[in-house]
Amino acid sequence: MQQANEASAEKQCANDLKSWTGWPTVKGSAVPNIKIGVSTIAGMLTRADSGVQVTWRSYYDIAGTGGAPSSCDQPFESAIKSLSQTIQGSLPTGVRFVNTDASAIHFVDVMSAPGPQNLKSGN
Repeated sequence: MQQANEASAEKQCANDLKSWTGWPTVKGSAVPNIKIGVSTIAGMLTRADSGVQVTWRSYYDIAGTGGAPSSCDQPFESAIKSLSQTIQGSLPTGVRFVNTDASAIHFVDVMSAPGPQNLKSGN
């Protein structure tokens, strides 16, 4: 019974995410605006510092609320991957992209690290 409830909850999360505007194919998608925003911001940063690096943390639970229930892990993972790809693909050539989720390090570690040599580039 518990597995059936978990499967139902995961399906509900997946259904809820179908209309999320972060998908490139959904009607009213925010992706074109995200691409423009990322490109604009990264362009300004690059003009200020040609060695700029973008460190991406897809989700940080600053409020300590625990985020979504575990039954939403798979649907959210797909959404986060899509958003990460949109952001990375919108960066100008030469801008280093570091995905802290892919590097299995903690956000606090990134913020307190002495330099980018401690980070692993994400894909």
